[in-house]
Amino acid sequence: MKEKYIIAHVFFFAFGYSMVSFELPPFLTLLGANQLYLGEMGFLLMLPNIFLPIFFLNLRDQSIVYRLIILSVLITDFSVLSIYFVRSLQLMLLLIFTIGVGQFIWWITTEIFFSNLSRDSRLINIYSSVWGMAYFLSPITSSYSIAIFGYLNNLILSFTLILISLFLLLLFRERVQGAVENIPHNGGRVYLESFFPSFAAGLVFSVFYSIFPGFLFKSGYNIILLGYVMTAASLFRLIGFFLVINLTDTRMMERIMNVSMFLMAVIFLPFFTINIYAIIAMSALIGLASSAGISIPLIYISRKGDSHISRNISIYELSFGTSVSLFSLLFGAVSEYMGPRVPYILNSVIIISIIFIYMFLKKRMFK
Repeated sequence: MKEKYIIAHVFFFAFGYSMVSFELPPFLTLLGANQLYLGEMGFLLMLPNIFLPIFFLNLRDQSIVYRLIILSVLITDFSVLSIYFVRSLQLMLLLIFTIGVGQFIWWITTEIFFSNLSRDSRLINIYSSVWGMAYFLSPITSSYSIAIFGYLNNLILSFTLILISLFLLLLFRERVQGAVENIPHNGGRVYLESFFPSFAAGLVFSVFYSIFPGFLFKSGYNIILLGYVMTAASLFRLIGFFLVINLTDTRMMERIMNVSMFLMAVIFLPFFTINIYAIIAMSALIGLASSAGISIPLIYISRKGDSHISRNISIYELSFGTSVSLFSLLFGAVSEYMGPRVPYILNSVIIISIIFIYMFLKKRMFK
């Protein structure tokens, strides 16, 4: 397959970045971070998803998209390397923000790039599965890497994986003819119905990947158990990606997106128990549900013949990023001042409210 270099690039970048995102909550907790700080971490990491999408609304030139992917890898990788030398929690927030800028630009440009390369959604399906595989392997890999070699050496490994992804990206340009041509768009409808599942997924992620690992870490979970919990979510997200990889019926996509939002409401469980088996079961359901909430909107958008790819993907990233960023900050504060278990029941209530709003609007506006 001539796209093998860009596909391998996705795997290595996602692997390196997800190892860093797994490490940060326990690492920062060891440095003295509280639940509010972890909420601020999640807020800053996803803050670029709120104010940067406007710059990508009408991005149609694949050569510019390609250059932006290169820029995003450089920003992310040097920011990750800088963490190795920093012990100040205040300065760490700045580095987290720069990583957020890099990772946002990478996600949105690779999504636009893959969608434009394959308007029949074939490559966007492969793209989702490949980064899903990376996210499946990274938590358990990172947990054992940290246990054996330490947090700082794990950062070096992450930096190296992202650097490898840069070399693979550069190889792709040399070997794929026409990879940087302009791609015209036909039409300009915005598919708002596809953004509610990504918003719900963002709500879950706002606690699951920011304050939740620190909460478990302080409650007695060691780094290996934490790795198993995150791996359960990643494994079932990957299974979900494979289940939808050949999905072509847009009506079926809509049904699956609806079910995914209901499943994500299981985030309430830590309010009642943090039993390891219950938490792993919850993580598996969240992983399965988020596979639909994250990947199917992209497949849905790419298969719509009149969709404006960059505009729809920009709004998709805005809905997901706004949800993760703002609610990370909110739930971090709630966890710190109202109790560490409260955010999970609130998160579930808000998701259910989002579902009812979606169903109300769907009957009146999304026909």
